[in-house]
Amino acid sequence: MKLNTNFFITSDLHFEHERLPSFETRPVGFEEVIVKNWNKTVKADDNILMLGDLTLGNKEKTLYHCLRLNGNKYMLLGNHDNKSPNWYLECGFVVVEPIFKIFKDEQENEVRVLFTHEPIFPMPKDIHVGKKKIFYYNIHGHRHGNTHHVGDKPLTDRHIDIIVTGK
Repeated sequence: MKLNTNFFITSDLHFEHERLPSFETRPVGFEEVIVKNWNKTVKADDNILMLGDLTLGNKEKTLYHCLRLNGNKYMLLGNHDNKSPNWYLECGFVVVEPIFKIFKDEQENEVRVLFTHEPIFPMPKDIHVGKKKIFYYNIHGHRHGNTHHVGDKPLTDRHIDIIVTGK
């Protein structure tokens, strides 16, 4: 997999998490909403990086949801993803390691991005090299929109939490 700017990024689908609607803004049956919205947006040849926590369901239920999702699907393992990489491959997702990618902005500054399931700490400080700058970002899942703290560690404006709401 070669990550580029033509990827969709998502996280924390949590298919078959029966208690999720009781403490998050997802309706009962949120899986159908996710599949419907995913396929309205993602076409068959699009690439998707899922930042972890695919399912809490068994193989049969996971296959039912995942094999209906469009696109070439890649995933990082999250804290709820405890199956083998082959199990996820059979469900349509290629397991990959966390990704570090360097992009360039319009001024040719480096934008260094680490894609992970959980936010990383500490965040590297931005660097100035002559007239150029190096910026660091962490695109992650796991927090479900709780963007204030992880334990006693405050998230920064360089932590970008990717969530799915199922609305």
